[in-house]
Amino acid sequence: MDKQLEQRFIEAEVRLFEEENKPKIRGQIPFDSLSVNLGGFKERIRKGAFKRSLVEGRDIRALFNHSTDKPLARTSTGTLLLTETDNGLDIEITPNNASWSKDVQETIRSGDLNGFSFGFFVTEDEWDNEGGQVVRELIDLDLVEVSPVFQPAYKASEIAVRIAPDAIEAAKRYADQDAVEANLDAIEERKPEPNNSYEIELKRKQLDLLKLKLSM
Repeated sequence: MDKQLEQRFIEAEVRLFEEENKPKIRGQIPFDSLSVNLGGFKERIRKGAFKRSLVEGRDIRALFNHSTDKPLARTSTGTLLLTETDNGLDIEITPNNASWSKDVQETIRSGDLNGFSFGFFVTEDEWDNEGGQVVRELIDLDLVEVSPVFQPAYKASEIAVRIAPDAIEAAKRYADQDAVEANLDAIEERKPEPNNSYEIELKRKQLDLLKLKLSM
């Protein structure tokens, strides 16, 4: 299956300042921060998830609200600087002189623009069930773009993300697996009955669980 572009919106401080008479926009995509429910699962970004994209020198763009017709900066020209730290991916944008760049700066000054979004392809992830909560950990990503955005929705009151359908299916499988394992544990706690129906039911549940794991 071809990789599918995913997008996430993260509420974070977006700072505007001047350096050498040039405007700069700064922000950060944090590591190890558990998201709100994304439709059956939560998600966190592992430290190092962006490292390969940066080392390979990918031409990553900064856009306004994900609009490809409103570019702000890009890594290939040195106007977009991305740096991984222990806490997250630091973003520094030196915006161009286009009219929408000036609009972005004004919305930051007014406080209406208060977060970053990023587009990526997942190359490696891990799924787990943590106390009944399905969690996806993003380990390695092909980063495509970052965008200052209005009202980013990585919070409980509003969710607006673009998630690959196969990620949704994986979340369902992990939720189902947890239910099957709980059912299996309950069966094993029962005492065997004389007609051996316990053993038959146990083997059937074990087979169901094995099939589920093999399909993942």
